[in-house]
Amino acid sequence: MSLQAELCARRASAEPAYLDQIADAARQLELWGVPARAKRVGDRAPDFALSTADGRVVVLSELLRDGPIVMSFFRGEWCSFCRAELDALLASQPDMARLGASLVLVSPEPASAKLIGEVATLGPSAYLLRDPMLGVALQYGLVYLVPESLRMFYLARQFDLSRELSTGSWLLPIPADFIVGANGVISLSYLESDFTRRLDPKILVEELQRGRLSC
Repeated sequence: MSLQAELCARRASAEPAYLDQIADAARQLELWGVPARAKRVGDRAPDFALSTADGRVVVLSELLRDGPIVMSFFRGEWCSFCRAELDALLASQPDMARLGASLVLVSPEPASAKLIGEVATLGPSAYLLRDPMLGVALQYGLVYLVPESLRMFYLARQFDLSRELSTGSWLLPIPADFIVGANGVISLSYLESDFTRRLDPKILVEELQRGRLSC
């Protein structure tokens, strides 16, 4: 099943009230101007250092010495739409690696053993990084406060995001995908206020292929 088909299936099975809350939150983020703050094509990617689950420090500028980076910011595994995109990204990672690109996944959530293992099987060009205080997501212009109505919706269903993330806050990154060239400049940027909408990794692979042919 393609990512878009999987996302459609998850939207179809979601509680209607939840979809209404998502739509309201997306409108609120647009009013706040959150998407407009995000890094765009042509911007230089802010450098950062984040740790893997086993304590290794990964520095963006050092990774770029080996080639381009596909970087995906996600809310957490608790989000079924993020999990669908993660599965698609992991399935596409071998194609990215063949084109000389590394895959970098960034989330404020402590990763599960399952996801850590899935990423580990992909080899040295796949990285799962935690951004616990959302400092890197903030550099990329992705951080927002979950709107109050959506917070109340989650809490009414016994889901406390501040505890899930171990941050004590209701801050999240807008899910976003970037391709950063070896020169440190962003060549692809994708994000949507509606977090049920995601970019098909096939487009990321196609963009990497175009970049390779233009060299």
